[in-house]
Amino acid sequence: MSPCTSTLPVCRFAAAIGALALLALAAGLFAPPGARASYILYFHTFGDWSVICWTDEASRRNGCSLTGPPPAIDLDGGHSQVTVAEQAAGAFTVTLRVRGAIQPGQPAFLRVDGNPVHRAAPDRLGSAAWSGPEAGKIIDELKAGSGMVVRSFAAGSGAARDEFLSLGGFGDALTAYRGNLRTFGILRRK
Repeated sequence: MSPCTSTLPVCRFAAAIGALALLALAAGLFAPPGARASYILYFHTFGDWSVICWTDEASRRNGCSLTGPPPAIDLDGGHSQVTVAEQAAGAFTVTLRVRGAIQPGQPAFLRVDGNPVHRAAPDRLGSAAWSGPEAGKIIDELKAGSGMVVRSFAAGSGAARDEFLSLGGFGDALTAYRGNLRTFGILRRK
């Protein structure tokens, strides 16, 4: 005797399970596509600096980043990071992403070796940027330097927080980054 001929509640239960299975199958077949996928075209570390280039599958656009120090997976929030971007041939932006919570309204500083301090106002997420001639000066200092210090101010206490970052490998990373921008068609060759 089949379950649907023995008792009515069993038949209703079997029909409900079948309907749910059919809905789950239909949802899987007609679900919107997943999140964007990117494909790595280039990845290399140069000392404390990394260059990553990728293709975004959805837009079919390539991108590259030059970041130091490379991202770390740890529980204390990691280190502040400096990212260099070339928007057009020779036109750079240098971005500092400060780790941890920062004191609102306080500046962030970047200094390479004994060079003058570069000051910027971070946004609420701790990101500060330099562009134009000042970014060009920072790039020149990074290429010639051996280390840099970034200073931010901790939220709450306002205490100064200094981090020392190595410039080991920066020159080679910058050369690879700029070459890859042109190789992957992000910037045109001069």
